[in-house]
Amino acid sequence: MLLLTVIASPAVAQHTDTDWSRFSAALAFGYAEGKAATLAQYRITTSPTTKQAADAALDELDRRASEARNAFLRVQKLGSPFWSAAATVRVGDMFACQAMVIRAIPVPAKLAATLPPRALVEYRAVMFGLAEPLLREANDSWEGAMADHASAYWTAQARQRLQDGAVPGC
Repeated sequence: MLLLTVIASPAVAQHTDTDWSRFSAALAFGYAEGKAATLAQYRITTSPTTKQAADAALDELDRRASEARNAFLRVQKLGSPFWSAAATVRVGDMFACQAMVIRAIPVPAKLAATLPPRALVEYRAVMFGLAEPLLREANDSWEGAMADHASAYWTAQARQRLQDGAVPGC
């Protein structure tokens, strides 16, 4: 963490697109990718049976997603156009990954066994509705990366995500 504190210092941020800013941004991006990996590993595989359990599972998901997004946002402040574009795409990815986890929460077994099919469809619609604002944030981030044109590679990555909605590694 000490290394990231030095790398993310205001003195580094003043020197945009220098070797040091690119180096520090690359290191910070690697750290952020580690946070992204903890989000990508998180799944809610069993349906919470109480509101308390549901809140705890969603809070853990939100904590992991926020930590990853914040780590990528720190990369954006380090002055490297390439790594800033990469971080912008990855911020969108974190929103999308969080939405995918929410959409994949299984229907509670007791409900699945007792509710009519229409009610199950409505239940799934509610889950998709919870994910919708996150997907809008993802799209906004990807569109921002495309508009920036700081990196042909990351512009293409953002375009691909907008076209198919797939997030690698999530």
